[in-house]
Amino acid sequence: MGTEDQEKEVLIHELREDFISLFKDSNPLEAVEELLNSMPSAAAILNPERKAVYVNLNLLKQLGFDSLESLLGKRPGEMLDCLHSRENNNQCGISENCRMCGALNTIKQTSSSKTTAVSEMRLTMVQKGIHIARDLKVIVSPLMLTDKVYMILYLIDISNEKRRKALEKIFFHDVLNKISSLTGLSELIRKETRPDKQKEFMNSLEIILNDLTDEILAQRQLAAAENGELIIKKEPVFITKLLVRVANQVQMLNNPWQVTINISQDSENVNINTDSTLLNRIITNMTKNAVEASEANSEVIIKAKVSGKSLVISVNNKTFMTPDTQLQIFQRSFSTKGDGRGLGTYSIKLLTERYLGGKAYFKSDKENGTTFFVELPVS
Repeated sequence: MGTEDQEKEVLIHELREDFISLFKDSNPLEAVEELLNSMPSAAAILNPERKAVYVNLNLLKQLGFDSLESLLGKRPGEMLDCLHSRENNNQCGISENCRMCGALNTIKQTSSSKTTAVSEMRLTMVQKGIHIARDLKVIVSPLMLTDKVYMILYLIDISNEKRRKALEKIFFHDVLNKISSLTGLSELIRKETRPDKQKEFMNSLEIILNDLTDEILAQRQLAAAENGELIIKKEPVFITKLLVRVANQVQMLNNPWQVTINISQDSENVNINTDSTLLNRIITNMTKNAVEASEANSEVIIKAKVSGKSLVISVNNKTFMTPDTQLQIFQRSFSTKGDGRGLGTYSIKLLTERYLGGKAYFKSDKENGTTFFVELPVS
C-alpha cells in the first residue's frame, strides 16, 4: 500500500472515530431522534411485526398528530388511516386489497431480502368521514439490531407529480388528437363546395369543439372536487334524455372499436333532482371506460332502474376484470391503460359519493362481464 493510500485510510479512520465520539456521551435514543427528525421526508422505524417503534416529526406533522405516543405500536395502514384498515377493525395487512398494497409488499421484500426496496403506494385515507386519495413513494431500508430485522420506512408524497403526469397524458394525447381532427375538418370545409357536405362537416366540427371544451372543463372540475371547492347546483334531471345524450356522444367521439352503445329496454324513465353537469360527467366516464374495455364490435348497455328510494344507473360491458385489477379500481393513478392515466374510475367515485350523496361500486364475473353502478337518492 502506497503512502497516499495509507494517509487516506488514516484520515477515514480518524473521521469515523470523531463521528462515533459524538454519540459516546449522548443518549442513543436522542441520537436516533435527531437523525430521523433531520430527514426531509416522513419516516418511521418499524419492528419485525411492522409496528412503529418511532416516527419522526415530519410524519407526525403530515398525519396531523401531536404526540409520538399516538402512533407507537401502529402498522403503516393504521397510522395512515387507510380505508382498508378502517374496514377491518383498524388492522393493517389483513384485507384482500392489501395484496396489492405497495407499502406492505415493499416492507415484506426488505424483511426477507434484508436490502433496501423502493415502490409506490396508492392510498385512500379516511379523515373525518371523507376519502382522500394520495400517491406515495415508499422506501424501506433494513436496520439490523442484534438478530432482528428492524426497518426504516420513508414516505414521500408524489400526488402532485402523478396528477401532473395524468394531465400531461390527457392534454398531450387526447387534446392534441382532437385538435388534429379539427385541423383536418377545417381543411375539408375549406375545399368542399357542396353546401350539404359543408353543413355536415360544420356539425362535426362543432361536436369536436364541444368535446374538447368538455375535456378541459372536466380536469378543472376534478381539481376543484379534490380541493373541496366544487359547488353543486341541483336541478330536475330527465334521466332517459341524459343517457341518450351520453350514449350518442361516446358513440361518435370515443369509439374507434365500433362498440354498440344501447340503452336497456327495461330502463326506467324518471326525473331526479341532482347536479346535471356532474351526473353527465360520471355517466360519460362510466361509458367511456366500458367502451375502452370492450372487444371490437361488442355491446355496452346503459340502464336506469329505481330501487326503493334510490335510482341505480348501470353500465355493462362483456369483459371480465382480473381479481388483481378489481382490487385496485377506484384508486387514483391506477389504470389498465398504462402509466399516466387512472382518473376515470377515481373521479366516478369521488363525484358520486362526496358531492352527489350517492354510492359507486362495480361487479365483475366471467358470465356477465363488468358492470359499474352509481346509486343516487331520489328526492
